[in-house]
Amino acid sequence: MPAEVSELGLSQMTWDHYVNSHDGLYQAQQHRQPFVVCCPVATLLILSIVMIPFLCKLAKPKIMRWDAALREWQSNFNRELHRYGMFIKTQSHCMAWYDRNGKHRVIERWVSIALTPAEANRLALEPHLTGDIENTKCCGGVDEHELCMHP
Repeated sequence: MPAEVSELGLSQMTWDHYVNSHDGLYQAQQHRQPFVVCCPVATLLILSIVMIPFLCKLAKPKIMRWDAALREWQSNFNRELHRYGMFIKTQSHCMAWYDRNGKHRVIERWVSIALTPAEANRLALEPHLTGDIENTKCCGGVDEHELCMHP
């Protein structure tokens, strides 16, 4: 149940009865009574459609500044390490799963260090990001494929 709905006092049991059970929203859709049950749901969907692009656009500049700063740090450090045959690379792995509350992501981030030129060559070929990589460019957000680490 959306937090905004809960904050207005609707109980989880009432939400489940009308939205998540077969005799709730499903049954209402079968009888084509959209105003009684679907109107609030449609309102939430419309607000989501309007708000998601806004939130994506709002977060993008901060993420891009963070990525640029991280890349600059990485580049500067690698210039220093190159003299010693070493190389660093920011990397991350995202695991994602879905449940009734939506998508959940757990991100592990690290800096890999190659200590020899041979390891540096191998590390340079590895991706920055693995696992779940999102692309929200369609709504004005970020394509994580373009980043040097999961945000």
